[in-house]
Amino acid sequence: MEAKQPFLVMQGNDIQPNEVTYNTIIQGYLSNKVYDDIELPVTDCMRGKVGKALKIFHSIVSRDLVTYRIMLKGLYDNNQVDDGLDMFILMGKTRSDLSLDIHAYNILIDDLSKSGNSDNARDLFKEITLKGLQPND
Repeated sequence: MEAKQPFLVMQGNDIQPNEVTYNTIIQGYLSNKVYDDIELPVTDCMRGKVGKALKIFHSIVSRDLVTYRIMLKGLYDNNQVDDGLDMFILMGKTRSDLSLDIHAYNILIDDLSKSGNSDNARDLFKEITLKGLQPND
């Protein structure tokens, strides 16, 4: 696949990908439903390799909100709600430069609700309005 080639060239030249590189490649693979060709956090989550995905995710030097949201979604899609909740909390505590947006909250609230954690989901919904975010319909 063409999206893989620039990534491999970067790796071969010891060039560290940034969040734009990772997000672009992740989105390209997800859009084409190709999960087996490249070692990226979300593809490992799609294949159920959550531990490996988390290891790769934590090795990414610069992560942005999109990278976190992709990883959250991958964790939840593999029923790793506790890991997703931990990551969500980590985002808020360690990345003051990241403003958690309604999309990140939606991912967490949806999956907490589906996993039977309605009290936590309700608390997060209340937090949305306290932070001045507008809930989706």
